[in-house]
Amino acid sequence: MLEVVDLKKKFKKTEAVRGMNMFIEEGEIIGLLGPNGAGKSTTISMISSLIKPTEGDVFIKGESIVKDPTVIRPILGVVPQEIALFLDLTAKENMVCQHLCGQIFKGVLTCIQTVLNNLVIHEFEYYCTNVRSQKVQGQVRVG
Repeated sequence: MLEVVDLKKKFKKTEAVRGMNMFIEEGEIIGLLGPNGAGKSTTISMISSLIKPTEGDVFIKGESIVKDPTVIRPILGVVPQEIALFLDLTAKENMVCQHLCGQIFKGVLTCIQTVLNNLVIHEFEYYCTNVRSQKVQGQVRVG
């Protein structure tokens, strides 16, 4: 089950998501509908742990993805509106590529977290590098 609790996201003065709550039972399939700028993509990005919420949390089977983003990644399926396929590959080849990328991604995440911790820049892992100091940018390049 997936539970979204008082999820909020602000970008400077813009409130992209205002206190969203929802509960999805295991096996349910949902879609988010709304006009442009309603916060659908931002909500999906927070649920899939691509961006951190300003406030609130998302729980998968009772575990916080804000505290541990790796909890949701192996079990969440997001189908974007844009075509995310290699059009020169067969359906089977596309599925193999997606599976392999998922497996590689799991190992890469562990490696990246180790490097972030070793360089003592783990507190910047969710921030864009263009707003960090030259020193932090250099450490990211080393990592």
